[in-house]
Amino acid sequence: MHARSLAQSNTPTVCEEEACRCDPFTRVICTCTRDYPEVTLRPDGAYRVPSTATGIIIDNCSRVTFLPDTVRSLIQLRNIELRNVDHVVINERALSWSPFSMLNEMNPGLRISITNSTVDEIASHAIQGRVNDVVISNSRIKVLKPFAFSSLTGVNTIDLQDNVLRTLKYRLLRNSP
Repeated sequence: MHARSLAQSNTPTVCEEEACRCDPFTRVICTCTRDYPEVTLRPDGAYRVPSTATGIIIDNCSRVTFLPDTVRSLIQLRNIELRNVDHVVINERALSWSPFSMLNEMNPGLRISITNSTVDEIASHAIQGRVNDVVISNSRIKVLKPFAFSSLTGVNTIDLQDNVLRTLKYRLLRNSP
């Protein structure tokens, strides 16, 4: 385990990708260009999201992909914002976030905001855990799979406002037993 930690500390993070940077507040900020149109967010390996990330803000990309378990171990993360993205793909468990005990209601949850984008797919069980708010607005949503929002704790709002929905599968929500 220690060798893996050392190897990851020497590997570049998403902050070193051409379209991205990390600011002094440890937010990952990506603004895509014609030369660098895509961002893939991953939990480990080269160009992973750094473990100290408090926010992920992405603008003007052709494609943004969240791989499985992208945010699972990011205990400082509080905010994910996507704006003006042509293709958003959120894979299974990609935004599964529960770094604290479910019994402790004092810990804040995650806020996920997607605006003026096209969401190609939100997979089953893609958004799970301690998520306070999910806001998708002024967007096109191609596919929302069953249980896309599942086992959520501390939810204030799931707001799908002013969107065009192509395929809305039944049973989007699933609570913990």
